[in-house]
Amino acid sequence: MLPQLSIITASLNQGAYLPGALASVAGQRGVACEHLVFDPGSLDGSRAMLAAAPHVRAFFEKDCGAAEALNKGMAAARGEIIGWLDSDDVYASEEALAQVCAAFAAHPDADIIYARGAWMDAEGASGAPAPFAPDPSRMLEVLQQGEAFVRPAAFFRRALPERIGPLETRYQSAFDLDFWLRAAAAGARFAALDADVARKRVHREAFSQLLPGVRAMEAARATRRHCGRASAAWIARAAAADVADALGADEARTRVCAAVARRLDRGAPEQPLIVLGNGPSLAGFDFGKLRGRDAIGMNAAYRHWRKIGWRPRYYACLDDVVGLSHRAEIADMIEQAETLGIDAFLLRDNLISTFPPTLRQSARVLNFDVLYGAGGVMDCHPITTGSHAALFGALLGYAEMILLGVDCAYVETIPGAQLREGTVLELVEAPRQNPNYYFEDYQRAGDRYNVPNPVPDLHLDCWRAAGARLLGRGVSVWNAGETSRVDVFPYRSFARLERRFAEIGA
Repeated sequence: MLPQLSIITASLNQGAYLPGALASVAGQRGVACEHLVFDPGSLDGSRAMLAAAPHVRAFFEKDCGAAEALNKGMAAARGEIIGWLDSDDVYASEEALAQVCAAFAAHPDADIIYARGAWMDAEGASGAPAPFAPDPSRMLEVLQQGEAFVRPAAFFRRALPERIGPLETRYQSAFDLDFWLRAAAAGARFAALDADVARKRVHREAFSQLLPGVRAMEAARATRRHCGRASAAWIARAAAADVADALGADEARTRVCAAVARRLDRGAPEQPLIVLGNGPSLAGFDFGKLRGRDAIGMNAAYRHWRKIGWRPRYYACLDDVVGLSHRAEIADMIEQAETLGIDAFLLRDNLISTFPPTLRQSARVLNFDVLYGAGGVMDCHPITTGSHAALFGALLGYAEMILLGVDCAYVETIPGAQLREGTVLELVEAPRQNPNYYFEDYQRAGDRYNVPNPVPDLHLDCWRAAGARLLGRGVSVWNAGETSRVDVFPYRSFARLERRFAEIGA
C-alpha cells in the first residue's frame, strides 16, 4: 500500500537528536507513513542509526545543504501529503500525523495544512507555544511580518512543489519561508489545524538559533522577491540579531535597516558585493566594467574615482589616522552622496565626531565603533578596513562577495614617508612611484597614515579571522586577485566574475 504521507528529514551530524526524530515518525498511529532521511556524510554515527532503522528510506549522497536534500526527498516521495521534520525535532503525539491527514480530508481544497506546535529545549522539555497564525486567509500578510508556524507543523500536497517549484537552494535557513511566501503569492490555499502537532527544538547548534540574523535577512530577501517590497519587520529582526547592544546601537540599527531596505528595493537582491582593495594589481583596470554593480571601496581611492567619474555603492575608512587625514574629502562625499550614488559610509567615531551635525546625523553615515560592539557581526579582531568592509557587506545581507585588488603585499615604509608618533607615518613629499597602490597619486605630500603592518602579517590575520566568520555565516567569497596574498578564499578569475554578472543580469 502506498503511504498517505511522506516525512522528509535532512540530517548532518545530529546523532544526539536523530533517534528521537526517527522514533517520533516510527511511532505514528492510524496513518500509512514513510520516512525519507538524507545524510550527506555524517561522522557521528548517524549513518549506522539510519541503516539500523527498518522504517527509514535512507539516502547517503552529497548535497549542497538542507534545501537541496529536501528537494531530493520531494522528488522521491510516494505519499500524497509531504511534511518536513528536522533531525532535532519531533511530533507532539503518536496521533499527530493522523490528525494532519484528517485535516486534509476535511479541507479537500487546501494545498497546505499548518498546525500548532511548541518549543522544546535541548533535553526535550516542552516550553512556550510556537507561532501559530489563526487566520489562514491573511497568510501572505502574516509571513511578511514574521513566522506564521514552525516547519515541522506544516504539511502540503505533493502537487504543490510541482506547481510552484522546489525549495530555493540559495537560502540556508529561510528556504521554508520562501516556499510559503511563494505559495501564498501564487494563490495556494492554507488551512489551520487547531491541534498541537510538533515540537521545535531550540539548542545552540541549530543554525536558526546560532545565526538568527541570517534567517531574518533571507526572509527579507524572499519578501522582496515574492511581494514586491522587502519586509521592514524582517529587516529589523536581522539588524536586532546582528548589531550588538551598545551605546548608540538603536540608531545604528535604524541606519543599517535603511541601508538594507535601499539595497533590496533596488531590485537586485542577489547581486554580489565587490570588495575593492587598492593594491597595485588594479593598475589599468577598467572600472567601467563595475558600473551598475555593488562595490565597496575604501580610503584614498576616491582620488581616482573622481578622475574617472565612477563611485562605489559603499565607502569605508576604518584607519583612525587615514580618516582624519582625509576628513574634508570624506565630508564632501557625504554631502554629495545622493548625486554620487554612494549609499552608505562606514567610518570611525573619531572622524564622525569632527563633522558638523548635519553630516553626523546623515542616515548614510554608519559608526563602525558602534557596530563593532561585542557579539555583533563586525566584532572581529584585529581590524583593517578591507576585512571589515567585507563583514559590513555580511551585515547588509550580501550572500556572495568577490575580492578585487586586495593584494596585501605592502612595502612598510616608502620613500618620502617619515615616522611621527607611535606607528603614524607622514608623507613629506609625494612618492614618484608608490609600490602599494594602483595609481600614482593615491598618496600625496601631507597625507598621514599608519604603518601598514605594525605587527607582522596584520592584514592577512585580519582576513583569516574575517574569512572564518564569513564562512560560518554561509557567505560565499572568492578572490579575483591572481597575485593576492589573502589565502582564505578560493581564486577565480575576473572573467568568471563577468560571467557571474551576465548570469544575474542588470
